[in-house]
Amino acid sequence: MNGSFKKFIDSVSIKASIILVFILSITLTVGAIGYETYTSWNASNERVINRLADNLNHDIVHQIQDYLSMPEEVVELNAGMLENGVVGMYDTISRNHFFINTINTQESILYSFSLGTETGEYYGARRNGDGQVELMVNNSETGGNSWYYHVNEDGTAGDLSRDAGLFDPRTRAWYEKALEEGGFSFSPIYKHFVMNDLTISATQPILNAAGDPEGVLGAHVLLSGLNGALSAITETSDSYAMIVERETGHVVANSLGQENYRLDPDGNFQRVSISETGNLVALSTYEEYLSGGEDLVEGERGDETLFSKATEFRHEGVDWLVITAIPESLLGATVDDSLRDSLMIGLVGLLFSILMFMIITRNLFEPMEEILEANNNFSGGDLTRRVEIHRQDELGRIGQSYNDMADRIHSLVHDLEDKVEERTEEIRHVNVNLKESKDQLQLILDSTAEGIYGMDLDGICTFINKSALEILGYGDQDELLGKNIHELIHHCSRDGMPRSEDECPIARGISTGKGIHAADDVFWKKDKTSFKIWLNSGHLYR
Repeated sequence: MNGSFKKFIDSVSIKASIILVFILSITLTVGAIGYETYTSWNASNERVINRLADNLNHDIVHQIQDYLSMPEEVVELNAGMLENGVVGMYDTISRNHFFINTINTQESILYSFSLGTETGEYYGARRNGDGQVELMVNNSETGGNSWYYHVNEDGTAGDLSRDAGLFDPRTRAWYEKALEEGGFSFSPIYKHFVMNDLTISATQPILNAAGDPEGVLGAHVLLSGLNGALSAITETSDSYAMIVERETGHVVANSLGQENYRLDPDGNFQRVSISETGNLVALSTYEEYLSGGEDLVEGERGDETLFSKATEFRHEGVDWLVITAIPESLLGATVDDSLRDSLMIGLVGLLFSILMFMIITRNLFEPMEEILEANNNFSGGDLTRRVEIHRQDELGRIGQSYNDMADRIHSLVHDLEDKVEERTEEIRHVNVNLKESKDQLQLILDSTAEGIYGMDLDGICTFINKSALEILGYGDQDELLGKNIHELIHHCSRDGMPRSEDECPIARGISTGKGIHAADDVFWKKDKTSFKIWLNSGHLYR
């Protein structure tokens, strides 16, 4: 490959080489300038995208904080009222008013506010599907079932609106988490007991005077409300956002209108992982985060380029990732237009420079083309062709030097022809004499009855007479000439055991320069049979 390339380079004319070098140089220069411009633009673009992503993620993190701060404040502000006896845990009237008033004074994202006890009882208030507040009761009177009551105007329990079935708060994730932490914490995300929705609870144990837990107070919010909050933040920028649990990759909320959970064919509630959403940009961003990277991740949405970034959100019991994706179109079309215009101007300038250089090069190399043409004619036999001298620069001097050389060669050729003819005749006579000597030597060898052959220091057969051919069973000397004679006729000892050249007495004689005499050896014929020989080997020095 390298040889072919060198051959190609050597065949390129000087003119073509100069033009090629110029084109490459100016192309590389324009390319370097364009690359630097593009790199600077791209770096600026990345900084802007990073800023936009950071701002968007900050807005979403702030929204999450607002979303979770409300149930956190509800629990922290009201836990003391139960622990200090301001509200009697088993005083039905004060307890009902406590839960109803609390939930009525909070935003609608608070789904329910409740108390589970160490004896398995459960009291609280919730908002039903119509936004109306209902009382929740689960004690010995309900048989361990969770009953929901309409609320009368005086704050007392009205008609039964729903029997939600057996319910033990002590088995719920929010209850267990509060006791495990021994203080305030958010629960793990879990499926709501009644609603098909993801739920998270702000929880705190209720302690008696001895410091032992009597129950757990919880403010519960449905995470489907975060979907709307994310959509409101991202819709103006045509971006999207997704919240996932950092360790598991389970989806918490998203602005894409996708479900954060699913029901299998048996009706069982299943969490959805980020890998199951089909969103490759979000998945790549999550994987980039897990690998320790903090860079923007570039992806595609249809024919649009997206830039995605992950930001951590951690709070008591909460360990989430906020993933946002921003379209490149947010940067506007003006930068693209400017870059395209700059590229067109650069290309036009490049083509104009190449055209002007080729015109100048053509004018400069016209005398060289004439010199080359004269040289071709001269090499073809026209020794009278000369170059017209049009200029006195370097090319003019080359032309004059060519003419001087042509004159000199023209005069030498005539003298050389006579000498060549004379020498040719002498060589012809020598060749005739050599052929006659060779024929006479071969005739002498063929006239002897003994088999005679010769070889060089490498063991290659250089001559063989007719008797040797007949003895060895060969019909033509070309079968042996130029070949390793040991491998053909002396390769094995008498018992048929192979013998290397190092073990061959003839080879040893060649290496030592001494003659060899052996009366008990064998040669091998062409038909693979052997015969006993009396061997006499001499060393011929030249």
